[in-house]
Amino acid sequence: MSAFRIVVALGCLVGLAAGADAHAIDLEVRLSAASVVVEVFYDDDSPAVGARVTVFDSDEHPVAEGRTDDRGAWTFPRPSPGVYRVVADAGDGHVGKKRFPLPSESPVDAVVSDGPTRVETTGVRRWYLSAIGLAAIALGTIAVRQFARRRPARA
Repeated sequence: MSAFRIVVALGCLVGLAAGADAHAIDLEVRLSAASVVVEVFYDDDSPAVGARVTVFDSDEHPVAEGRTDDRGAWTFPRPSPGVYRVVADAGDGHVGKKRFPLPSESPVDAVVSDGPTRVETTGVRRWYLSAIGLAAIALGTIAVRQFARRRPARA
């Protein structure tokens, strides 16, 4: 197989793998004085407008459900203290899930959802991971070219 074919094949594999997670969604749960705000967003930080959001209690019974607005946010009345799970479905297989504890006393405007915050998943970290991916592609291309040059010529 020629070096060109190997590079093209690797490029296709990388492109397909990147496309599988090209537009993932995530969510963040914030507390306000009397309500809970769920913000649903894509990995490029654009809002997931019209996403269906369902909140489940610890027994997996639905507690509240609704749809996000133009900012990707949905607000519902604050339920009793406990541990909840929120599921956001933006369609086309874009589903985000997170657990969040709801303490009896908590500060206003506090992020309570598990996992990384919105800033951590959409900010500088995203560019950092993109740079690592591009560097890996470049190193793979260089390795393939070096391998192709070392092969003995055919008689």
